[in-house]
Amino acid sequence: FLSEWGTPGSGPGQLSEPSAIAVDAVGNVYLSDKGSRFIHKFTPGGTPLLSFQNPSLREPSCIALDNGDAIYVCDATRKAVYVFYPTGEFLRVLRGHGMLPSDVAMDAEGNIFVAGGVRIVEFNSRGRFHHAWGTKGTGPGMFLWTKNVRASSDGSLFVLDTENSRVQHFDAQGEFLGAWPTDSVEAPSAFALRGNIIVVAQPVSSVLEAWTLEGKRLFQVDVGRYLSPSGTESKEYVGALAFSPKGELFALVSNTKRPRVLRFRVNF
Repeated sequence: FLSEWGTPGSGPGQLSEPSAIAVDAVGNVYLSDKGSRFIHKFTPGGTPLLSFQNPSLREPSCIALDNGDAIYVCDATRKAVYVFYPTGEFLRVLRGHGMLPSDVAMDAEGNIFVAGGVRIVEFNSRGRFHHAWGTKGTGPGMFLWTKNVRASSDGSLFVLDTENSRVQHFDAQGEFLGAWPTDSVEAPSAFALRGNIIVVAQPVSSVLEAWTLEGKRLFQVDVGRYLSPSGTESKEYVGALAFSPKGELFALVSNTKRPRVLRFRVNF
């Protein structure tokens, strides 16, 4: 554990009801805040660098960055993903094709994958629709709720299927490759990918678990000491995770009157 930061409030550089977190190539941290409708950028230590709003954003949720640091923000109420230049000016919007976006990710070639509901929708790097897949269910390759999506270095996708309590693995064309675990992670709230390691957050036990891409559990860390215990207020939990290329893990605590970012050094 390195530090925690975040100033409660609804203004620029403040945290009201942050819902997602992303980190750029130099380690700066981006947050989308559905309470204030701000998109924020901070240094790794929490110094505000940029805050902006857009009238089209009703309830900004997920946030991600492409290789050029364009900012992608989900708004499920608009059934759209809004794209902004690094300075916050509007660039374009992705919508349609049954999207109910809860997360977005880009692969090394810039292809865009939007997760939400029981579907994954793919666009090319210019925002043109490519294809979509996903059906409702509990079987292999099916979803009950796609909470997060991440692209690995080989172009395959990992999807956090929260209601099925599992991570599923697909190739870039949507072909099912595998799933794990079926019963080891209970009600996962978020995950993050770094190289060949996935970290999954468990809200019930306040544990972060590290897994290989093949589904082998490596270790777990109890972060409950950094969260309010049950009984003091509604139990806090980690709602979003993001790795820094500098070997740090940022964990967003948002279901609280004191939203904040926890900063950890990772040793893998």
